[in-house]
Amino acid sequence: MSVKLFDVLYLHGQMVTLSPLAERKRLLRSSFGGLEAAGIEVIPFAESVSSLESRIRESLEHGCEGLVLKKRDSLYSCGQRTSVTLTPFSPM
Repeated sequence: MSVKLFDVLYLHGQMVTLSPLAERKRLLRSSFGGLEAAGIEVIPFAESVSSLESRIRESLEHGCEGLVLKKRDSLYSCGQRTSVTLTPFSPM
């Protein structure tokens, strides 16, 4: 079994939804980083278009529908969808 962590809303007794995603990811890494041997992985940001393309291919190869993309500075909006722009992608 493996666990993939991509966001956190509540940690150590504190709501963190008003912190930007980059800070929430930092909190995840500081709390759960280094546990890969136990099957726990904090999903990092894609740092380039090629790394994003690679993740999309990997997602599709594993039977997933795709990826959820968020801006680094985004705040969590409970129960709401924020506006998104979709760009078609064709795996090579």
